[in-house]
Parts: sequence; C-alpha cells; structure tokens
Amino acid sequence: MHSAGGSSFAAAPRLADTARAMSQNLEAEREVALRTYEAWNARDFDACLALRGHEGVRGFWSEFVDPWESVRIEVTDMREAGDTLAFVQLAAGLRE
Repeated sequence: MHSAGGSSFAAAPRLADTARAMSQNLEAEREVALRTYEAWNARDFDACLALRGHEGVRGFWSEFVDPWESVRIEVTDMREAGDTLAFVQLAAGLRE
C-alpha cells in the first residue's frame, strides 16, 4: 500500500504483468479450443462436455444457429451405413 496525503491505495498492476496474464489466459483458452476440436473430430462428445461443460456446449450450439433465421433437421432420405442408419439433412435460412 502507498500513502498519499494520509490516504491509502493499492499499487496499480504493472502493464507488463497485465499483458502477461492476458497472454496466459488466451493461451489456455486456445489450448482448450484445440482440444475441444480434436475431441469433436474424433466424435468424443464426452470429452467435449468435459472440456467445455454443458453450458459451453449449449453456448456453441446457440452461436452456431444464431445467425440463421431458421435451422431445422429434415429427413429426406435414409441409408444404411453398416449397422446404423444415416438420414439427416440440415436446412437453414439466413436472417434478413
């Protein structure tokens, strides 16, 4: 604490310390983002949830659909893919 005219105030953080902390936060966020994309590409959705949590995944989907006027899933065709069925087509319309 410094004293100025009888009052006390906390020393302001140094600009370099603030920049370093911001850089470390961005690097940590970058690492989480890369790990999330790797998990997504590997179809490891449990890992996506572990990395981002339910709110993070909800936020992703909200941001994904937000630019569109409408986003809906329409079944237009069903095809066998091994022991599963593939039957989804995504339809979206831009906001005006």
